[in-house]
Amino acid sequence: GAPVSDRGDWSVRAALTAGDFTSWTLLGEYQARADRTHAFRTGASYSAQVPADSTDAAPLAALPMARRAGGVYWFDRWMIDRRVELDYGGRVDRYDYLADPNLVSGTLGARVALAPRVTLAASAAPHMVAPGADQFLPPAEAGTWLPPERTFSALDAGGALQPERVDRYDLVLETRLARDDALDAPVVRVGRFMEATADQMATLFGLDDRSAAEH
Repeated sequence: GAPVSDRGDWSVRAALTAGDFTSWTLLGEYQARADRTHAFRTGASYSAQVPADSTDAAPLAALPMARRAGGVYWFDRWMIDRRVELDYGGRVDRYDYLADPNLVSGTLGARVALAPRVTLAASAAPHMVAPGADQFLPPAEAGTWLPPERTFSALDAGGALQPERVDRYDLVLETRLARDDALDAPVVRVGRFMEATADQMATLFGLDDRSAAEH
C-alpha cells in the first residue's frame, strides 16, 4: 500500500495456502483520510477454496468441489457541516455455494448536534450474513488474514445453505460532560435499539460418526 497525496491510502492484501484445500484471498481497498469532507472507504475482495486433487480429500467428497466468494463495498462518512454528519454505504457479495448466492447489505445513519455538547444519532443497518462468511471476508482490523481453512456444510445432509438476515435500528442521545473536545472527556449515552434476525445460524462441533454432516 501507499498514500495518495494527502487524500487517502490504497492497499492490496493477499494470502495463499495449500493442503487438503488450496485457498487464496485477495483484497484491494482505498481509504480516504479522516479529515476529508467525504471520509469514504471502498474496495473489492475475492476468495476461493478448492479441494486438492488427492486421496486425502476423499472424506470430504460430499462437499462442493469448490467454493468462491467475492464482493464490492462502499462506505462514506459525509461531514455536511460542523453539526450534521451522515454515514451511509453498502456492500454486494456473491457466495456461489448458497441457494441464493447474491447478498446485499447496507447502512444509513446520521449524527446531529442539538447543542454544543449534546448529539443525537440514528442508524438503520439491514445486513446479510452467509454461512462461513468469516472464512472468506477480510478481518475488520488490519493484521494477519488467513485464507479459508475450515470446511462446513449444512447439518441436514444435502440441505441448501441459506444466509442469515439481521436488521438493526439504533437511536442514541449522548452528552459530553467536559466543556472541551478532548478525546478522553467523559461521555454519557442513552439509547434504544431494535434488532430482528431471520434464519439465524448456529455452528455445532463434536458431531459423532453417525451424523449426516460427514466431517
